[in-house]
Amino acid sequence: MVAISRKICLGAATGRQPTSALVDSVLKSHGLSRPDRVVIGPSGQQALIESMIGYYSWSRAAAEAIWGLIHANVLLPAESVQADRHFSLSYTFNTGNSSQHGEWTDFDRYNIALPRTVERAPSLTDSSRLALANSDLYLDRLGIDGMGDEVSEALREAVACFRHELFGAAAALLGKASEGAWIELGAALMGAVPQDQAGSVATQRKTLDDAYASIQSKVAATCLLYERDLFADVVKHSGVKAKMLREAQQWTEVVRDSRNAIHFGVAAAFENNYEKISVLLLAAAQPLRYLYAIRSAAIAVAAER
Repeated sequence: MVAISRKICLGAATGRQPTSALVDSVLKSHGLSRPDRVVIGPSGQQALIESMIGYYSWSRAAAEAIWGLIHANVLLPAESVQADRHFSLSYTFNTGNSSQHGEWTDFDRYNIALPRTVERAPSLTDSSRLALANSDLYLDRLGIDGMGDEVSEALREAVACFRHELFGAAAALLGKASEGAWIELGAALMGAVPQDQAGSVATQRKTLDDAYASIQSKVAATCLLYERDLFADVVKHSGVKAKMLREAQQWTEVVRDSRNAIHFGVAAAFENNYEKISVLLLAAAQPLRYLYAIRSAAIAVAAER
């Protein structure tokens, strides 16, 4: 809930905004409004009660999301005064023969105070860099289905390191994600090789199965595999041509060079700084989409055989 609320709040935070408007944007996206009254009685009011629970739950999730964005320096408080959203609920208790009316006011335990207004950090007014504000936002921007847990976790950590100006660590984790994506792709392509063609890809299989082979050699073997005619169906299903995979290979080489700077005495061709790592992270979207589009197509083709 908090991750979803974070995305909605950030999208709504254009210019200076009251935090109440951000919370309302979360509630509106889920079709929720503050219930005026709940009726408790024999007939049952399950839908109304669920709506009430949803309203309070998503309100708290939105408040937590706003504070998370503030502490990540994505949103900045524009006023020091804190605004409370006091919760109360009128009720009618209906026994069938009589009814009792009242109001519940003991909701302070659910209240989360917020700054009255916030605004997006000046360094993040450029929408193209907004995805780097948070790991969840970054993965959402990539929009890739079928990504392995280890790859997605490496990307999350890369963005977190970038936000804390640990650029070398961010490059290393981006390199890990890149390696994982290529390895997953190579395995999927091998799984799509027809039985009667297994011998023709023995050289590439040996490289991909070798735990001590360099990632550079595995990437090269994967590209050579994909250029073979026997993967024509995969190319058709994925919509990714061989030359597009070569473009992903070029991005991988830049990432690999940046990652290698973690070794003592080794310097990257260009310093791992804010500008470089931000570009590499943002540029990762298309290469990774290529890799996982091919992987998904290879798995589908293998399942059809």
